[in-house]
Amino acid sequence: MFCYVKDQFCYLVVNKNASQTYSKLLSDHGWQRRDLFANDLDLKNMVLWGHISDPEARHTKGLATYLLINSEIDYTNPSVAKLLVTGVFDTHTYSISMMLGPIWNYPIHWIPLDYTFIDQFSQTFDHLRKKYGPNELTQMWFEENSIDVNVDNAIWLNRSHSVERKIRDTINYYKFQHQEEYGQLIKNYLYPDIVQYRKTLNEYAKKFGHSVDVIPASLYEE
Repeated sequence: MFCYVKDQFCYLVVNKNASQTYSKLLSDHGWQRRDLFANDLDLKNMVLWGHISDPEARHTKGLATYLLINSEIDYTNPSVAKLLVTGVFDTHTYSISMMLGPIWNYPIHWIPLDYTFIDQFSQTFDHLRKKYGPNELTQMWFEENSIDVNVDNAIWLNRSHSVERKIRDTINYYKFQHQEEYGQLIKNYLYPDIVQYRKTLNEYAKKFGHSVDVIPASLYEE
């Protein structure tokens, strides 16, 4: 697994979480690509950050990418459905917690990629309140940490296309069709990522003045 480093900051490269876009943006601003597990990185004394998205959706996107790369696999064949919904085949489908190993337990600032928050502190009508999506949240974090990078300069790479979206739809149908098998993947593999994702959303919700969690705590406090 790789990262981008500048000064004391370390960006964690996570496939299917806009990593290509942000890797290029940071590289253009002088950040250095490094092996995350290299012994010369003092990670415990660095500021680690990265992007996170719904782990279930990321798994689906990762499977779609894997199938695009391995086009000889007939994903429309129902006999491969159970294999797909429980499959973890490459870095596009590996969970973040698995890829990071012990680093997963380090303090990491996660920025959600798939949620928009409304600033509840602003004294105005709801439709006039400022909205904070992934770009705004990332830019906010840059400014809070005096990082001289402008998200507006990002060149967005690896956008999905119609064929990929069709594959995703098929995978999601398979997950619905084989809920018991897919449930085992969630319970035994995706669960740590899901917990962190939901906690991240709720931390940001509080930051913007939401009176309740965007995802009820009871869903992950088991």
